Amino acid sequence: MQTTPASEPNAALRSAAIAALVTLLILDLGMFASMLAGIEPHPPGTRGPYIAATAALAAATLWQVIAAQRAAVVLLALTALSFLPGVGPHKLFTEPAARDLAPVILVGSGALFTLLYIAVRLHRLWRSPQASMPQTAPAAGPCT
Repeated sequence: MQTTPASEPNAALRSAAIAALVTLLILDLGMFASMLAGIEPHPPGTRGPYIAATAALAAATLWQVIAAQRAAVVLLALTALSFLPGVGPHKLFTEPAARDLAPVILVGSGALFTLLYIAVRLHRLWRSPQASMPQTAPAAGPCT
């Protein structure tokens, strides 16, 4: 098991963000496949562009999180909000096939709330004066 290095306190948050993003991407792939195959319950064909857009946004966000870019914070929040109409907790009450889709709704809702939580935590961490952006190599400083 790999431990979080002390020099990068946000590594655990980034790892959780990656896991949540991969979860949402896999849910999108499953919804897209069921739409193409016509397996009930499936999203209507008009949802194809929405599924493609959320998958593209999640992939871009994943790239930014892996690269530890500051833009990842905004993208994490936007990605979570973009998935809300498709897998948000409200679907349990508004979706006619909610009983059949409950696993997707619950897992998706958990992943999107995880992304929102991580976005807030990373934003606070990166804004604090003590924290600096993670670096791939130790910064060279003057010798004393």
